[in-house]
Amino acid sequence: MKGKYCTDDGTEIDVSSIPIPALCKSCARNRNGKIACNITRMGEAEEVQNGGTFCCFAYEPSDQNIDEETVLRDMENYLKNKGR
Repeated sequence: MKGKYCTDDGTEIDVSSIPIPALCKSCARNRNGKIACNITRMGEAEEVQNGGTFCCFAYEPSDQNIDEETVLRDMENYLKNKGR
């Protein structure tokens, strides 16, 4: 199964179908095909599809003008308000 992603029920996921949220586009860790990023995106896909906020606590801004602490705090507050 090298190079493939599957859901918990074994359904194969086409890597190109995994949406890339705006947060990922401003992240230094975002690399085309990076496994950890793709798995996080897959795990958050339903949340985003339902109008929620994409959360990734491995986020590292690629631009020094982005306030990382504020971004992470906003994610934490979103999750607290959801009751997670």
